[in-house]
Amino acid sequence: MITYQDVHNAFVNESGWPRSESVPIALFKQWAAESDLEVRGALHHFLRHNPKYPKIDPPLSVQQEFDFFTTYFKDCFAVPRDFADESDHILAGFDLWHALSYWVADFWRALPQGSCLRSDLAEWLKDMCIQHDEIAVSVSDHVFGHQKIRKSFAGWAADPALAQLFPELRQ
Repeated sequence: MITYQDVHNAFVNESGWPRSESVPIALFKQWAAESDLEVRGALHHFLRHNPKYPKIDPPLSVQQEFDFFTTYFKDCFAVPRDFADESDHILAGFDLWHALSYWVADFWRALPQGSCLRSDLAEWLKDMCIQHDEIAVSVSDHVFGHQKIRKSFAGWAADPALAQLFPELRQ
């Protein structure tokens, strides 16, 4: 059985310092497929929070990154809040909204113009915003706060549900 500690130990040595060796992509694939959200939460932490941590080798493809993060965030919303609040590895509430929004903005900017993953990301974000309207303020601030990104979502202004959540898209 894989635990979040297994993920931790692959990135950090016994003294608490980042390891110097890369983490094999085979381990990433194993952890990303794990049903235990705490395992995937630990992986999220090491992939997003500090550039000093070892990298996955070979590096993740943009599709692998998209699949991992979108699934992880979606699954975090499905966890009962009291359970998530007791975990160090499952995001909920404000932490979830902000982690999702910052990742979307970073991922969008890293994708080349015209990438089909941009439309996949926009569709996923649309679904998340409709299902979880509590993320709207965070998306407004951290995603649509970037004018170049906001322009790409101007079409949402025609959608009654989204136009209500994001009035800035009408401008």
